[in-house]
Amino acid sequence: MAELWYTENHQEDVRFSIEIKKHLHSERSPFQQIDFYDSKTFGRFFTLDGLMMVTEKDEFIYHDMISHIPMAVNPNIKKF
Repeated sequence: MAELWYTENHQEDVRFSIEIKKHLHSERSPFQQIDFYDSKTFGRFFTLDGLMMVTEKDEFIYHDMISHIPMAVNPNIKKF
């Protein structure tokens, strides 16, 4: 079985590659290219226009970050 790889080309001398198990879905919207992949190391991940947006492995980071702003600006935060 041939190896499948997802690669982001950041600069002429910089690339980021992940071996993928399967390319799950590909779709072109009026605005961007949308792709979903499955990988051993990062789980399922989502790309827009060829750039990785989020992976199953690191999704907890995004949830943590989006909770801090509302907590920091709400003067009535209470512990229940």
